[in-house]
Amino acid sequence: MWMPGKYSKQTKEQPRYRTSGRRCGLTLVEVLIAVVILGIGIVCSAQCLMAGFFLTRTATQTGTATLYAQAALEDILSLGTPPANGAVTTTITDQNMPTNTKQTVTVADYLTALNLKLITVDVSWGGANKKIRHVILQSVMPNRILPNT
Repeated sequence: MWMPGKYSKQTKEQPRYRTSGRRCGLTLVEVLIAVVILGIGIVCSAQCLMAGFFLTRTATQTGTATLYAQAALEDILSLGTPPANGAVTTTITDQNMPTNTKQTVTVADYLTALNLKLITVDVSWGGANKKIRHVILQSVMPNRILPNT
């Protein structure tokens, strides 16, 4: 729609050129700069997503290892009397954990004067070019049940 004074020439056509004489639109350099900036943004977003996936997997593994350690410690504490001193290592098979996940339960004398035992449960996973991770839970229990008086 034509309006008087809108364009430099008083015609009913839109001009093909700006008043400075340059063509309307984007140059190739402007398009390339926009593509580079967009590419950098996409790469940064992808890296953030990958870091989020890694942290989610690590949190899932740590939570699962904690559950196994708590269950083992509760099993020992529910016995009433601690097992003999020593260490027992078992392999954990779980879909959320790597195949080389080990659980080690160690029983040792803690304060012999008080007749206490220290129970340590260590769940470890990783290795083979990965950082070895551990969840370690400890508890102290009497070496024998004292009779009720």
